[in-house]
Parts: sequence; C-alpha cells; structure tokens
Amino acid sequence: PTRRQTHTSWRISLLRSELSKHERLKIAKDRVKDIIVNTPGGGQRQASVSKTYTYVNELRPPQYSNYENHEIPWNETKADYQIEKVLGRGKFSEVFLGTHTKTGDRVVIKCLKPVQHSKLQREHKVLSTLQKGPNIVCLRECVKDGASLPAFVFDYVNTSDWKQLFPTLKDIDVRHYMYQ
Repeated sequence: PTRRQTHTSWRISLLRSELSKHERLKIAKDRVKDIIVNTPGGGQRQASVSKTYTYVNELRPPQYSNYENHEIPWNETKADYQIEKVLGRGKFSEVFLGTHTKTGDRVVIKCLKPVQHSKLQREHKVLSTLQKGPNIVCLRECVKDGASLPAFVFDYVNTSDWKQLFPTLKDIDVRHYMYQ
C-alpha cells in the first residue's frame, strides 16, 4: 500500500477504536513525530508540523476530507446574473464582477474552465467546509447552464487592490493580517 493509503487506514482504525478523544490525540501526536520525508537532494528529514491545527483532521470522520464522493449542488436553471467586468484570470478560471438581476446585489462570478470533475469537487468541498468561517467569502450558489461552463457565485466584498494596499502597511499591520 502507498503511504497515503496506510495513513488513511490508520486514521479510520483510530476513529473506530474505543479510545477516548484524549488518547486518540496522543496517538496521533506520536505518529506524526515518526514521519520522515525525502528531500530533493536525496536525503531525508523529519516532516515539519503545523503548531496550530496539526491534528484537526485526525479526529474527524473520513468523509470530512473525502471530496471524491462529494456531490456539487448545481443550479441548472437559467442564471439570473449579469456580468459587468473582468476582475481576474487564472489557470482554472476567470473571475467577473456581476449583479444578481432580481435583487440587484453585487456578486463575484468565478467561471470555471474545463478541468477534471475531481478538481471541481475538491474546490467545492473546501468552500462548503469553510463556509461561515471567519474571513471566508460566502458561496451563494453553483450555476451550470446547458452549454456554458460551470460557475461559482460568491458575495462581493469591496476591498482595496492588494498591490496598492501592501506598500502602505506598517510591520505591525502585516503581522495582524498574517495571524488572522
């Protein structure tokens, strides 16, 4: 079995065990200490470990991180959005500023380019998991017209451009935003 399969089966057996949450966490901490990774030069080193959320997934059920069976709730009716202008482009999508035609709310429309369905599932799973978290933009809906490409629709947040804002920040401001 691969390392990922071994790690996944270990997590499942740990979740199904009769141990208390505290005992399972102790086992997870001991297990992470033993992880060795290969370096580009051919050597090995101990894996670096996050200090804050190191074990957050260890005590969750497998479906929490399994996106392969995740179903995206597509709204396949006629979209009620009007695109106004381009906000950005990336490898997997184009992002537009738009308006909901019925309510007049401003929205951001992320039109997804043709990619593997698993990438869409993973992105939607992450977005739905983080929903209603601090500093997370709300995903309104997933839209798919018959012939057009799929799109994720988000609430619009009026912000300053990062390239203009960053040079004006002091050291303490940068630290504040990094630790949010």
